[in-house]
Amino acid sequence: MPTSSDGVVTATLTSDLTTVRVAVNFTVPGSPVSYPSVYTVTVTESLTGRLVRGLTRAVAPNGTTVGVDHEAPFGVAQSYIATAYNVAGTLLGTSTVTALTVPNPTSGIATWIKSLTTPSLSVIVTTATIPDWSAPIAEGVLRVIGRADPIVVQDVRQYETGTLEVLTLLPAAETALASLLASPGPYLVQMPGFGTADRYVTVGAVSRKRPVNKATEMWRMWSLPLTQVARPSTVGFQVAIPGHTYTDTRATAATYAARTGTYSSR
Repeated sequence: MPTSSDGVVTATLTSDLTTVRVAVNFTVPGSPVSYPSVYTVTVTESLTGRLVRGLTRAVAPNGTTVGVDHEAPFGVAQSYIATAYNVAGTLLGTSTVTALTVPNPTSGIATWIKSLTTPSLSVIVTTATIPDWSAPIAEGVLRVIGRADPIVVQDVRQYETGTLEVLTLLPAAETALASLLASPGPYLVQMPGFGTADRYVTVGAVSRKRPVNKATEMWRMWSLPLTQVARPSTVGFQVAIPGHTYTDTRATAATYAARTGTYSSR
């Protein structure tokens, strides 16, 4: 369980080895700030400056909070630091670094399609065909009489588009992918076994069919038209932490009385 040298930040892998759980605790003896003055906390991947979604100016009463980095790339060391702010937004201090690597998956033919808001909706599917990416551009071409070379005016080249084809092998996987695609995008697509970069994408009109013309066939071939987009801002973004949602608490506190007796108002 990697922990920063000052004890403030602890990073652990979730059981599915795809997500990093990040816990911040500015109350420890080695804390660089006085924890009663902490109001919000921001966690950053320090090597790239990537802000962790759900932990960007996250409210942290008394300097403690927890979140997940569901967007960490596979096979790349991640170094996390936490920064504390008071209620006025003034920087109070920053922790030392803790490092962790999400291991490369054992399957080389899997694609991860991840929800940015609800990690429990994310799915792993079998890759059938990776996209042939194209980068459209708007341009005007004027061919001048008596001149061999045209006058060309181009706009900024757009982000890439392509179609990803994936397989679901069981009805449960089909239902899971359908549920993910019914939730708001954009999504994060990771295909570590194919040498392609992680991409934030929107998904256009989806089609699915049986790969063979047989009524009892359970496999489904999905065609997902992808449009790459910029990474959505993390400011004000809420992430439903697996195991910490309202639905999860019903397993141990089914009634209102049990809930108020078990969980604090935080």
